[in-house]
Amino acid sequence: NSRGDVLLHVNPRVNDRQLILNAAPGGAWGAEERHPWRIPRGDQFTLIIMVAEQGFKVKNSANGESA
Repeated sequence: NSRGDVLLHVNPRVNDRQLILNAAPGGAWGAEERHPWRIPRGDQFTLIIMVAEQGFKVKNSANGESA
């Protein structure tokens, strides 16, 4: 929209072995949430993003971990 809202930014940083989540409501970035990324480079996975009343839940199919 015209305000630049980003509801959810998902950034898997495989080299850093972290999954970074962030949002920019009103165009201003919030604090990053950092979660361990235990999926080896080259492995296939599915990232599942669920919308809940309290926010988002992110889960991967490789090991079932939630962020």
